[in-house]
Amino acid sequence: MTEEEVKALLMEDIVEKIDTYAGMDEIFIEFNLDDCPLCINLYKGKEENEYRLNSVKHMNHFCSFCPREGLVCTVLSTHINQLFTRLIESNELRLIWLYRTYRLKKVA
Repeated sequence: MTEEEVKALLMEDIVEKIDTYAGMDEIFIEFNLDDCPLCINLYKGKEENEYRLNSVKHMNHFCSFCPREGLVCTVLSTHINQLFTRLIESNELRLIWLYRTYRLKKVA
């Protein structure tokens, strides 16, 4: 899947959820991409100042983008930075992420 194809996908129903456990903050950004429910998760350790992207995960048993063999969407995980940037630029999350620091993921 190319960057242009990912950019053309419809992104809707964006919701952020925060969980804290064992001194670590984890953020789950849930969204639908062309009617496929997905989630990007980020984490920040107690001693860290920035959130780090982790992966793109499936939210149900069907994925339109990869041969669903596990929790992580292998196809969209290669585009995690692009998807995350679109999400935090959305009306739903723009203000929330304006003052948060984060690190994009190094993708091969």
